[in-house]
Amino acid sequence: MTHLSDVESKSANDRIAELRVELKALETEKAQRAAEEAKYRAKEDSVQRISFAKEIFDLHQDQLRLEVEAEFVRKKIRRLELGYAEDAVPETDTPDGFVF
Repeated sequence: MTHLSDVESKSANDRIAELRVELKALETEKAQRAAEEAKYRAKEDSVQRISFAKEIFDLHQDQLRLEVEAEFVRKKIRRLELGYAEDAVPETDTPDGFVF
């Protein structure tokens, strides 16, 4: 794996700050989707056959997508904090073929 030099480390710190802002935005958007979903769930009424299944499904799917995107950002931050280049590819020259 490629480790960062001192100059790259400064830019890595800047990149980490950018990624944290991006992560916060993703988490905020996910919370907004959850609030919208809760509103639709509250409006549903099985007696009157009022259902918002598609809207709830779409909002829940968005929340899952946002969680995956946030997880990728968290992993990028962690790699940079550990001193690895953001786009570094793991070495595969291990005798057993595993990269871990």
